[in-house]
Amino acid sequence: MHSYHGRQPYIFFSYCHADKDEVMLIAEKLYNAGYRIWYDKALEAGKPFDDDIADHIKACDVFVIFLSKHYLQSQYCDMELKFAVENGRKCFAIYLDEADLSAHSGMAMCLRTPNNLYKKRISEEEFYDKLCGASLLEECKRGEDEEEVDLSVRERLKPVPVASCLSLILLYVITGFAYLLRSISVALNIEVLSIAGMNISLIGATTAIHIIVLILTAVMLYRSEKMYTHPTHKNSTFSTYELCGIVFNFDLAVLPLINAQSALMQVLGGLLMAFLTLLPMTAGMERKTLPCLPFNYLNAMLFHMISIFLIVLLYGDNYRWTSFVLLIWVLLYPGLAIMEKNKEDKEIRWAIHVSCIIGFCLDGVFIIFILFAGLFNLLMSIADSYMNFIYKLLPF
Repeated sequence: MHSYHGRQPYIFFSYCHADKDEVMLIAEKLYNAGYRIWYDKALEAGKPFDDDIADHIKACDVFVIFLSKHYLQSQYCDMELKFAVENGRKCFAIYLDEADLSAHSGMAMCLRTPNNLYKKRISEEEFYDKLCGASLLEECKRGEDEEEVDLSVRERLKPVPVASCLSLILLYVITGFAYLLRSISVALNIEVLSIAGMNISLIGATTAIHIIVLILTAVMLYRSEKMYTHPTHKNSTFSTYELCGIVFNFDLAVLPLINAQSALMQVLGGLLMAFLTLLPMTAGMERKTLPCLPFNYLNAMLFHMISIFLIVLLYGDNYRWTSFVLLIWVLLYPGLAIMEKNKEDKEIRWAIHVSCIIGFCLDGVFIIFILFAGLFNLLMSIADSYMNFIYKLLPF
C-alpha cells in the first residue's frame, strides 16, 4: 500500500499519531478494495499543520477523520478539519471509540452527516462492508487499468547514453537543415525542385522532414520514460530537450501551412492552431522524467515563441495575425504553470514564479512587436537581412 500522489479524486485520511496502527489497518482494507488514499507517511506526534498537508486537503475529494479521544486532544487535527470545511471538502467521520463531542460543538456541527461510521458499535465485517461500499467514496476508486506505482517515490536521474545524446543532436541538425531548405525556397521563390527528372515540392519535403523528426523525438522521449519505474527527483535536461524538439518540429511542420493572404483567414488558422499547439504536451504522459509540470509548460512556451519568430522571418505579413493569435494563446502557459506551482517543492516555487514573470514579459513584448506596424516593420527588416544572408550563401 502507498499514499496516493496524482490528480485523480482521492480520500484524505486525518488521524492522530496515537491511532496510527488502527488507521493503517483500515487504510490497507480500503486500498485493497481499489481506493486512492492519501495519508501523511511521516506523521509524528505533535507534527504541525504544514503547507504539504494543506495542499493535499484542498486537492482531495473526500476528507475522512478518524475520531477518537486522542484526535480530540490534538489541536492540529482540529485545524485540519476546519481547513477541510472551509475549502468545501466532503467530510465524514469514522469513530474509533466513543469520543465525546459535547465539548467540541464546532466539530460536532461539521460532522452531522449520515455517512459517519461507528467502528465499535458493529461487527468488523459489517464495518468494512459499509466503508468499502460507501457511495461518498465512489469517485475515489482506481480504474481497472490505473497504474499502481507509488508516485511519492523519486528516482535519481541516470546517465544518458552517448548514443542517445548524439541521436538527439543529429535530429536537431536535421531540423535546422529543413528550416534552411525552406528559407532557400522562400529566398529564391522556388516551390518545386526538379531532381533526376522528379519534381519535388520543397514545402512538402520540409514538412515531411519535420514530421519524421517529431516522431523520432517522441519515440526517444518514450524510451527515456521507460528507463524509470518512478518519477525522477527533478526534470531531466535530456528529456526537456526531447520535449522541446517535439514542440519545435510540430510548429515548423504545421504552422507554415497557414500561409494566407487574408487577415481573417490568418486569424481563423491561428484559432485552429491554438488548440493544436497543446498536442505536443501529451508526449510522455507519465512524465516520469518530466515530473515538474510548470517547467514543462514554460519550456514549451519558449520553443513556441522561437518557432513563431522563425516562421515570421520567412513569411512576414502572410503570418502576422496567425502569430498574434498564437502568442495570445501562449500567454496561458505561465498561468497554467502558476496553477501547478503549489504541487511542487517549496525550494523551486520561487524559480517557477520568476520564470513565469519572465515568460509573460517576453511573450508580451513579442505581441507588441506584432501588433504595431512600426515595430512589425522592424521585424521585417530583420527578416530581409536574413533572406539577403541566405541569398549570398547560395553559389548561384
